[in-house]
Amino acid sequence: MERKHLEARALPNSPAGEFADEVAQGGRTSSQPVGPEALRVRADRAKQIEEISYRLTDLITVISARVELLTDKAPGNCRHDLQAIRAAAMQGVQFSKRLLQAAKDCRREINL
Repeated sequence: MERKHLEARALPNSPAGEFADEVAQGGRTSSQPVGPEALRVRADRAKQIEEISYRLTDLITVISARVELLTDKAPGNCRHDLQAIRAAAMQGVQFSKRLLQAAKDCRREINL
């Protein structure tokens, strides 16, 4: 998952670099216990992310198929626009893959 540059800042009563470590570990430090409720919440979140990813993929598939059908019937001046729509849909596919990878990473964190 791509991370934006984060400015290291100190957490209350912690060393200055611990914030970056916390972000890299998904919002928790290694000293924080992970209880059953936190694991359940993470599992639910992973499931929601997966469902969103699959629905997004389904929508993108429908959009791409419609674009392909229209491209054959559209006049030449519209084909460029249809190809732009298809290219945007393909970017959506990449986004969906990133969502699915985030869900897998979440599941791996909690050993599911």
